[in-house]
Amino acid sequence: MTMASYVTWPSCSAQAVRSRRLHYCIISKCCLAVLLLSVSPAAQAAWCTISLVAPVNFGIYAPLSRTRADTTGTVTVRCRAAPSLGETVGYTLSLSSGGSGNPSDRKLSNGTSTLSQQLYIDAARSQVWGDGSSGTSVITQPAFYIAPASSVAHTHTIYARIPGHQGVRPGTYTDNVIVILTY
Repeated sequence: MTMASYVTWPSCSAQAVRSRRLHYCIISKCCLAVLLLSVSPAAQAAWCTISLVAPVNFGIYAPLSRTRADTTGTVTVRCRAAPSLGETVGYTLSLSSGGSGNPSDRKLSNGTSTLSQQLYIDAARSQVWGDGSSGTSVITQPAFYIAPASSVAHTHTIYARIPGHQGVRPGTYTDNVIVILTY
């Protein structure tokens, strides 16, 4: 998943910001790789994959503003049943801590400069989406039935936030976060 944010400086006029966008911007990215934990499809009647990860784009972020930047992305999990068997399956989705090493304190980085950001499982942005450690939560999809030779997809929203008033230098800020599907 890619997250992008462009920084404008409040002291610049709109015209100046446009003309200097390449010089005064932060492009924040958070990439979500996919890790699947399961037994092989041949050993079971149903199997699940992450079929779609929609990017998270923060848009414009002003580092001197007190306004936070909120946005969303999605992860879709598709589970399939074997041609001759129906199956009941449930799963959990967790996220790695990214480069910060702490899922409760995620950072986007540009060299030695960092920009705090967080990923949540709820629209109120009160439950940090992590691996279940350090006060974080995981998404648990209760068991559901899949008819023979068919599939079922569930889409989960990733709620993201960059807190306001972070006086960071312009540049490209990145982090790598892994989506972990366990079923």
